[in-house]
Formats: sequence, C-alpha cells, structure tokens
Amino acid sequence: MAHFHLTPTQCLIPNDRPRYYCIAVLVSNEYLSSYQPYQSSFLSYITSVIQCETILDNSSPIIHTEIEPLGVLDTKNLPTEEIRPISDFVDTNLDDSIRAQVLIPPSLLHSSASWCFDIIRPCDKRSSCFTHSYGKFARGTGSVLYVGALDTYSEETNKRREDNPDDICGSSNRTLLECIQLVSPEERKFDANWSTLLPSDNDIRYLTGTEMARLMGFPVNIKNPQEEDEDTLTFRFPPNVTMKQQWKLIGNSLNVTIASSVVELGFSYFIHLYLK
Repeated sequence: MAHFHLTPTQCLIPNDRPRYYCIAVLVSNEYLSSYQPYQSSFLSYITSVIQCETILDNSSPIIHTEIEPLGVLDTKNLPTEEIRPISDFVDTNLDDSIRAQVLIPPSLLHSSASWCFDIIRPCDKRSSCFTHSYGKFARGTGSVLYVGALDTYSEETNKRREDNPDDICGSSNRTLLECIQLVSPEERKFDANWSTLLPSDNDIRYLTGTEMARLMGFPVNIKNPQEEDEDTLTFRFPPNVTMKQQWKLIGNSLNVTIASSVVELGFSYFIHLYLK
C-alpha cells in the first residue's frame, strides 16, 4: 500500500486540485517475503514506495508527494517556467450559443459577491480548483477567465480616478490588473466597486466544460471543436449534456493525468510482482 497527495501543477498543468490517492495491492506475507524486485531504477522505485506500508506495519503512513519517474514532479523541484499557460487550454473563438451560456450575468458581475471571483488571464499559469458548484457560487468554485484588455477603462472609471486622486485604498486608483491578480488572503482587500474598471461586461466569462476538461487532463486537443469533424475529438460531452451539467461532472472528477500516473504505478507493481 502507498499513500499520495498530488496536484496537477506537478504535471505542469496550470490547475490546483490537490487530492489524496491510495494504491493497495493484496499479496500474502509469504509471497512478499520471497519476492525479489527487478534490478531497474523504476522497479526499485515502485517497490520502495509501495512496500513502505509493510515495513512500517502499524506506524503512521508515509504520504508521498511525487511520482517523478512518471512525470509527477516534486513541488520543490518544479520548473515553473515550463508550466503551460491557460491559453493552451481555452478556445479562442466560441460559438455564439456557447458564449451566451458562459458569460457571467451583469447582475452578478456588478454585485459585491463578484469580488470573490478568482479571475485568471490567458497568459497566467495557474487556476483554482473547480468544484461541482461552478457557475452557482462566486467564491471557491473555480476560476473565471478575463478575455478583455488590461489597459483600457470605462469613462466612469476614468472620472472616478480623476475625482479621487488621493484615494489610494479604493478602486479609483487601482488598475484592473491590480484588482484581478491573485494575492495572498492577508493582502486582499474588499472592493465592491472593482467591476467598474471593466471596459465591458463581456470581458469575463466562465470556462466551458470542454476547457475545464482540458485542464483536468482529458484528451481534448483541438481549439475549436465546433469547427472540426466529430472523429477528431478523443473526448467530448454527449450533446444532451447542458453546460451546467458539464460543470458539475467536471467538478466531481479527478484529474486524468494524475490519476493515470497513480494507476500506472500500481499496475506496474502488480505486473512485476505476479508476472515476473
């Protein structure tokens, strides 16, 4: 048995989804005591990781935080410059019917609750964990995407900045980038008027289910699925699944890339244990 605590960022995927994983292989003590692992670095790694529970017996389990031979890197050695940007996972040209489903309602966008949104840009290399309540609540359910310009402001915003030049704590002296960038919780200040910096209500939207699926490691490789033949997509939602249902399904899912590495590790141990 072996225990893991892993997140997609360790596979250079710009999404934070820490989850607990466990590998358990049932073998007899008699067989295990006579087993001699193959002399290869990968098999030695497998054996040392999975057999740790046998060695520890009833002690507290070791929580492993990497599977480096399979590309799940240790966070301490993570090459952050190699993490892929959000732009690699989102569609640049959405169909009008899809766009209408993912735009954030103006009533929510201009409410005080919108301050809780985790807003990411295409150039960013991070996104927060998606939950099954995505699209239902503003706080803690997953990132929303900013697709507008960062150097343009509405006339109302410019007037507020001119009328309140000394208001260094309010949004009148804050740029849009300063309002949407991620900061530590102790640094973040409530600003009910941040949305007045938006040039347009169409500049922030939810991610589509397909975009979220890409961030979850599902094999969706093309940029504009509505323009491609059906056979070009390895993964797609059934046509009768609504956008809200897609969000709920993805929010209850595991990251495929991480889960497949854990499964490969377990099967590798099993195969070499019984089929050597």
